[in-house]
Amino acid sequence: MVTYFEKRDGTIQKALDGTTSNLREVAQLKEQFLMIADIKESYLYIFKTYSAYNYTFSGFFTFFSVLSGILGFLVLKGGWDNTNNFYLKATFIGVFFCSTLFGILPNVFATKDNIKNNLAKYNYYSGLQLDIYDLANDNQGYIKRNTAGSLDTLNMKISAITKGIKDNQSLHFEINIDQVPTDIQPLQ
Repeated sequence: MVTYFEKRDGTIQKALDGTTSNLREVAQLKEQFLMIADIKESYLYIFKTYSAYNYTFSGFFTFFSVLSGILGFLVLKGGWDNTNNFYLKATFIGVFFCSTLFGILPNVFATKDNIKNNLAKYNYYSGLQLDIYDLANDNQGYIKRNTAGSLDTLNMKISAITKGIKDNQSLHFEINIDQVPTDIQPLQ
């Protein structure tokens, strides 16, 4: 998925580099495009990181849950007090702890929300880059007309893109420590 994003961005970058206008506004649009590419890189990095966390936590949770179930069956078959195998009991407790830990971590790190929010920001900035591409290629005819009114409209659109960049620069990497259970009681 990330390779697709990077390929798409490279295609747009090459197309934008092909514009030959010497107007100050087009140079400004190219600068905005590069600035957005840098911003998008941080969102893509956080997206990849939390996606890796999510898959890792899910995989380990599944593994330790299955192992915990098997060991739990073995311990309960003979009864906790009647099982003299200390290693079996210790392994069961350790595996059960790991299962619980990897079950809680996705909620603590809010992996699904972080993935969703960072991907949404990445897509927002991709939309801005497409707007820049549209303006730089003069699909609206602002540069071709080259009148004071058309250039003023182009500058207003450039200012709107700058405002969009400023308004959406918050990074998303939430951690919900309140998701950790605090009412744990010792075994009786």
